[in-house]
Amino acid sequence: MLEHPEDVALVLSKMQACPYQDENWETPQGFIKYIGGALESIRELIVMKHGFNDRDHQLGPMWFLEIGKSARTLLGDRFNEAEFIELLLSKHKRYGPFAITRWGIPGLIIRLDSKYQRAKNLFEQPTLDTATDESVFDTITDIVGYCVLGYIYALNPKAYQ
Repeated sequence: MLEHPEDVALVLSKMQACPYQDENWETPQGFIKYIGGALESIRELIVMKHGFNDRDHQLGPMWFLEIGKSARTLLGDRFNEAEFIELLLSKHKRYGPFAITRWGIPGLIIRLDSKYQRAKNLFEQPTLDTATDESVFDTITDIVGYCVLGYIYALNPKAYQ
């Protein structure tokens, strides 16, 4: 089970060091285009293979680092690493390890896609972002969180047991 702040901090530092694949990550349009393309390639993989498993190479740790970096970059200076680590560990403790291990990478991809769709709608229709609803910042922060969990899981699924 993920319990140590330094584990999350290490993944975040690897995320920061991950080389850019696209210079437009820092704009909402570039972010949506990049993540949409990455998720579409996974969807096509599922359709072609009639499913996928945790050993598919396209879903390795680097995939999660690249997606996470794009989200983290978009957040810019608003991203507070200490608050993020505390939030992620708190949520992980409340949900428990089986929230990840039950479905593994397929479950993480579905969660990422849901957050991507939400971010895309919020960018296209900013009036949806109200004080009583999840903000763009919260949605993108959740994407970073799922990428941290995905990276750790892709490296070692047993880390959650």
